[in-house]
Amino acid sequence: MKSTYRILFLIRKRDLNKEGLANVMVRITISGEQAEFSAKEFVKPEMWSPLGKVIGRTKEAQKINDSLDKIKIALDSHYKAILEREDYVHLINYETPIWAKRFGIILYYLSMILK
Repeated sequence: MKSTYRILFLIRKRDLNKEGLANVMVRITISGEQAEFSAKEFVKPEMWSPLGKVIGRTKEAQKINDSLDKIKIALDSHYKAILEREDYVHLINYETPIWAKRFGIILYYLSMILK
């Protein structure tokens, strides 16, 4: 059985911080189940492209886009590794502790990055 997989970067224009910047969110969808977490990046809403990138060639835009690319590459890598091992990927991953089952692959991803 094949699982579907997609990563989307988005901002919430209605939830701006005090500086008027929007938090960049990462949405993972696996077989119709979704989970979101913050990419820990902030951007001016007018600089955000609907394609999931920051518009422009400034150092700030390049830094944020590079950070988003690294997140996507890391998530893709972990997804492929789990898929090779398990043949099917659920958003809830058995390697995640019981108290964190709700976050599934997100916590697995974060634990791998923070090692």
